[in-house]
Amino acid sequence: YNAKAIKVNGMLTSSFMLSVANGQVYGGSFKVAPKAVINDKLLDIVNIKKISKLWRYLYLPRVQKGTHLGLDVVDYRNDKEITISSDSKMLAHIDGEPIAESIYHIKYENQIGFLA
Repeated sequence: YNAKAIKVNGMLTSSFMLSVANGQVYGGSFKVAPKAVINDKLLDIVNIKKISKLWRYLYLPRVQKGTHLGLDVVDYRNDKEITISSDSKMLAHIDGEPIAESIYHIKYENQIGFLA
């Protein structure tokens, strides 16, 4: 898997992996968005930029532990919405379901209420 040139909210960047999350952990035990708070009404956006294959293996345990946000190859922020675009389709998944589109517009809309 190689990094891809994409636009995030209109700004060109390189991305090996871009995550838009509302929870801290996914993929079993990976703390990809360790600062995420599920009820803060914000999406946590974690972009791992272009990275060599060797560094991928070295940094993978840091992503699993959630200690990767300070790395030079990682951009982190949170927002209520994000638009991700590319000249070609980008493979993605939503809650484990695979999709492929050239534009994704992700927006925090509403919070589900829980009954006590």
